[in-house]
Amino acid sequence: MRFFAALLPLICLWVFVAGCSEAPSKEEKAKAEAKAKGKGSSSKKASKPKKKIRPKNPPLTAEESREFLKAMVEARNLEREGENVRAAEWVSMAMRIKPNDPQLHLWRGNIHYRLQNYRKAIEDYKEVVDIDEKNWKAYVGHADASWRLYKPKEALDMLKKAIKIDPSNPIPHRKRGEILHKSGDWNEASKSYQMAMTLKDKDLVVYFQAAKINLIFRKDKEAIKNLDHAIAYGLRTGEAYHMRAKAYRKLGNLDATLTNLNLAIAKAPNWHALYFERANIYDQLGQGDKAKKDRREGKQKAEDTLFFDEQYPGG
Repeated sequence: MRFFAALLPLICLWVFVAGCSEAPSKEEKAKAEAKAKGKGSSSKKASKPKKKIRPKNPPLTAEESREFLKAMVEARNLEREGENVRAAEWVSMAMRIKPNDPQLHLWRGNIHYRLQNYRKAIEDYKEVVDIDEKNWKAYVGHADASWRLYKPKEALDMLKKAIKIDPSNPIPHRKRGEILHKSGDWNEASKSYQMAMTLKDKDLVVYFQAAKINLIFRKDKEAIKNLDHAIAYGLRTGEAYHMRAKAYRKLGNLDATLTNLNLAIAKAPNWHALYFERANIYDQLGQGDKAKKDRREGKQKAEDTLFFDEQYPGG
């Protein structure tokens, strides 16, 4: 008995230790499982959520086809007449019949843009991309609307996407050049214009904008080449001839300057500053009588148009 009494404390200690080393409790199991799941999920790359694919428009019934055609015809006729608000309403009617037609969203977006409803236009352009993510026209439209809302970064981001979709398309490059130009980033604007010219040789707007950049950088010969192309492709405006006259004047070619000022005045006869610029050229060519006549005419034009200023441009 004494022997068992002596062993009793040891047996109690053994039972206590064995109890402590038993399987973990439910709470501990839950913690361990959560930890294991955490490790497993971190080792796997997070999968991107799949983009919802919009169902195609179901086949139309005969009645729906007639209503759709009527809405399209009405919208087109109203748009031609300049009734853009009503045209947008008819496009919306067509969209109720074909809600997942990207061209209808693009059309209504363009109408909203003309109505200066730029936020609504952006909503439609986003709908186009949701249906057809490769539609570069929607990105360009979104860029134009964003620029009108004074969001140049957003506009440039949209043009970047359009260029990625179709890098050989000159339009996004030209639009990018215009925004960078207006934002004061002339170096990047020049690169975009150059790319647009490479892709489309006869884009007169690109050549004209590139000439402006070259005049800023004092690349007068390059500016003249740009303007030669723009004018040859149909941009025969007073401003184009005036810009070419300025470039020739910087190069010291007074005869070419005079020729282009004559062409500018023929296109814009009420632009009074041109007469004062031509008068200065006549003075340098020693034709004082013609210079006096131009100054009188320039002053009269300025008074007639209420734009007279003592500091004559090009004086």
